[in-house]
This record gives sequence, structure tokens and C-alpha cells, in this order.
Amino acid sequence: MLVAGGSGITHTLGVAHDLICKAAAQDAVRATHLDIVWAVKTQETARPLISTFKTLIEDVKRAHLAVRVHIYITGAPSTSAVDLLSPSTQEKMNAPFAMPGTMPGGVSRTIGGEAAWSCGSASRINIVPGQRPPIDRLLSELTESSIDFNVKTGSIGQGCGVAVCGPQSLVDAVRRATLNVEASTRLQIGGIELTQERFD
Repeated sequence: MLVAGGSGITHTLGVAHDLICKAAAQDAVRATHLDIVWAVKTQETARPLISTFKTLIEDVKRAHLAVRVHIYITGAPSTSAVDLLSPSTQEKMNAPFAMPGTMPGGVSRTIGGEAAWSCGSASRINIVPGQRPPIDRLLSELTESSIDFNVKTGSIGQGCGVAVCGPQSLVDAVRRATLNVEASTRLQIGGIELTQERFD
């Protein structure tokens, strides 16, 4: 799990891109799930990176890795409409025969205030307005996915990595969530390693 606050996403995207490239080209990455969690204040701040996230999702088709991007627009009302996942003008020009709301390999949908985009695999982008990231729940979902994968494949847990880059409050929240994981879960997934990068 890679967690970023604001401009910390630049560091996070570099790590994610490296993991995905290695998983696709060398099959040298043991990870089966990669969650990217980004807390950002406004849609306008997030908009320039949406195409980058979509490209990551498309690239991961070549790797045995599910990438789930969670974007939390903290400064928006929880009832506000999210239009970040609508195809841009450039995307529409590149896909003139796409149906409204769809792109090659990707489909957008909106439920309530939340929006999602998927390329038809386990990888997807979720955007939630008016909330801070529920780190405890997201980490729990990630560990459950890892345990389910191990059970289905007969694998032994090879560990879970959590990296956070952001302000002190976000770093503290991620540290607490990591420490709160039950001992039995830690044992099943093979342990948790936390990396922290803080900025003010």
C-alpha cells in the first residue's frame, strides 16, 4: 500500500511505476495487490494526474498485479459530483468510436457522490469526495485480499509493505493503522513493513 498526501503523490507514483514495470517486464515483484491512496484537497489539483493513473491501470494488464487507486477529495462536500473520470477531450479524440462514458479498456461509473473507473480487471480507480482516507479500513481490505489470495493459491504469506509520504498527521494515521493490525493477521500475511516520508 502506497499512501500519499498532496504533493507526496510524486514520490508515490515513482515507486508505483517502478513496481509495475518490474512486475510486467521481469515478473520480479512478489506483490499481488497494490493499493495507491491519495488525499488531495480539490478536484482541480487531482485532475492533471487522472490520465497518469489510467495509464498505470492499463500498463498493469501485462503484470500479475491488481492496482487499486483510491483518491480522497478532502476539501469537497461529500455530496458533490465528481467528474474527474469523464474522458478528456484528448481521450475522446484518441477514441472517436467510444461510447459515451467509456474508453478503450475502461468504463466510468458514478454511484452517489463516488466515482469509479475500471479496465475490466481487478484494477480500478475510486474517487471519494468529502472524506479523509479511512486508512484502517483500506489496510484491512488489503490484508484480507492477500489472505484470500494465499488461501486460493496455497501460497505462504510473503509480507505486506506500507509506504507513506505526506504531512505528519497522515504519517501518524498510517503508523497507527499498521500497529493496529491484529497479530494473527500479521502472521497470516507474513508481517508488515512500514516506510515513512514526512513533509510539512
